[in-house]
Amino acid sequence: MRTTLDLPDEMLRKAKIAAVERRSTLRQLVIEALRREMESPLENFNVVRREPSPALRTDAWLAALAQAGDCEMVTFDRGFRSFSRLTLRLLVP
Repeated sequence: MRTTLDLPDEMLRKAKIAAVERRSTLRQLVIEALRREMESPLENFNVVRREPSPALRTDAWLAALAQAGDCEMVTFDRGFRSFSRLTLRLLVP
């Protein structure tokens, strides 16, 4: 399956160099990195579990978007504290 990834220029440059050094392809490097990441137990990550909510997938998407854009997320929802690397400003209702 084909997809498009928007990577920082420096990361892509380093990944291409790593692939050449390993006598591999960028495709194979990404596949192996994703496989390792997905096989890692969640205990290895600094994640505070929260109760599932109907909007959990939307919440995860919003948090990932804020992290990727290096943005601060402003919200009333205390559940976003479970995303450890998220810059968060909680509002008081």
